[in-house]
Amino acid sequence: MVEDNRADVYLIEEALTEGGVVAQTAVVEDGQAATEFLERSGERDAPPCPDLVLLDLNLPKKSGDEVLAYIRSTGKCKHVKVIIVTSSDASVDRQMAQDLRADAYFRKPSTYSEYMRLGSIVRDLLGC
Repeated sequence: MVEDNRADVYLIEEALTEGGVVAQTAVVEDGQAATEFLERSGERDAPPCPDLVLLDLNLPKKSGDEVLAYIRSTGKCKHVKVIIVTSSDASVDRQMAQDLRADAYFRKPSTYSEYMRLGSIVRDLLGC
């Protein structure tokens, strides 16, 4: 999970639990840390490439679109599934996500119950 807002991290973890997704999660708080995490993936004493990245677009140090472009261009983790999880509903952001082959786009809703839908989206995408 690449998310700089602790409240959103909490809500995403709640949505995964509500959706019945059993997962080991790692959280990084900025785009630079995300690319560094992925660069180390699979190396000695580092976890493998994740099955899924939940990616905010509005991040410090490197934006979510830069992270997504990095994911899709690197040989190591380029096939990882990516769900954009953002407050943005801008058409330019949705188009960018589509152009960079994000697997889903989830706009952060204003209610708890709507946020919990993310769990079933993750479950369906991962086939679990």
